[in-house]
Amino acid sequence: MQYTPIYEQKGHRITETYEVEGVTYEAVIAINNLGFAMGMAGFDPFSVEITLQSANEAEPHCFSVLLPKRKKSEVLIEERFIVPDGRLCNSYRFTAPGEAKLAEAVHRYHATVKLYEKIGRRPNRFVVRLDGHPSDMS
Repeated sequence: MQYTPIYEQKGHRITETYEVEGVTYEAVIAINNLGFAMGMAGFDPFSVEITLQSANEAEPHCFSVLLPKRKKSEVLIEERFIVPDGRLCNSYRFTAPGEAKLAEAVHRYHATVKLYEKIGRRPNRFVVRLDGHPSDMS
């Protein structure tokens, strides 16, 4: 019997480098699946998971980001945050406004971490809401 590995492309890894208060963080970004109903309704993805780690940290920081919901048919491509990648099937790319929102989310998360450090804690399951929800701390 012979076993041969099969490789399938599932998308691509999105990485970025952010500098916050003189510390450089390497980020791995994952765009969450919309689900059937939101996809059929014509929305762009709006939920993102970010994992940050600096060179001097043993444990990475993980948090979620909720971007404003955008319907593909109702806004110009320049106003969207995440758009389909024409080069790869079932993959997406961030637009310039989307990249700016991610940078804002990283800075907000870092500010929250600083507050938690004052009481000797670290945020757990943290969500940066940039979607206009009342819990958004902008």
